[in-house]
Amino acid sequence: SRSPRRPKYAVWVGAALLLLAVTYWAIGLDEPAPVAIAADPPGEGLMAILPDTTDRPAGQQPLPEPVTATPGPTLRPEEPPERVATAVPDSVGALDSSAVPSDTADASLAEAPPPALARLSIVCAPYCDAFVENDSLGTVPPARTIERPAGTYRIQLRHPSFPTYEAVVALAPGEADTMNVSLWRLVGTLELDIIPWARVYIDGRYIDDTPLESPIILWPGEHQLMLELPDVGRWETTLEVAAGDVLKRAYKMQELIGH
Repeated sequence: SRSPRRPKYAVWVGAALLLLAVTYWAIGLDEPAPVAIAADPPGEGLMAILPDTTDRPAGQQPLPEPVTATPGPTLRPEEPPERVATAVPDSVGALDSSAVPSDTADASLAEAPPPALARLSIVCAPYCDAFVENDSLGTVPPARTIERPAGTYRIQLRHPSFPTYEAVVALAPGEADTMNVSLWRLVGTLELDIIPWARVYIDGRYIDDTPLESPIILWPGEHQLMLELPDVGRWETTLEVAAGDVLKRAYKMQELIGH
């Protein structure tokens, strides 16, 4: 028996389809399909690959499905760990407050007032120049008052006709005291009553003619007294003087020099 024959038009149609597929396939090899890149979505900073929508010839491998990156978590500045309150046992809190320095105690010490100053008033007769540790206070009188921290101080009272008075005084905090000094207690004095009159010399130094306006100041010790009546003669004697002595002498020159 004879097998059935295929129609010729079917052969031609198949050949045409095959040729068309080869042509498309060749075109696809020469020009690769474009790949579109989409703009980054706002806030994500990532790219997404768009799918290829170009027609491909038959037999060409399709491009893989586009993969869209999933945005990751938003990064935030690191925050400090949360503080957790810790309970302190009662035995730990019961500490001796005296062993722990406090700001209040330091402030009270810093604000403590300085020790009170001591006051000393200096009175002197007759006048004198006052010194404290060789620092001049000026002339007394009037009375001079000093304020010093507690301690010991050297006081000097100076007068050209008297020995220098010197003392060391101890002053206590807040103390108020007065130093009353009479320089007359440091010397002796000599009062002369001369008839008719005479020139007076002490230790060879001319003092004045009698009658004298004031007593002669003599430092403690031995002194030489000389009385002179011009054109007549002179007379001498020795005087022993102690501090505080008040000597009074009366002489008649005619009896002393023998005229």
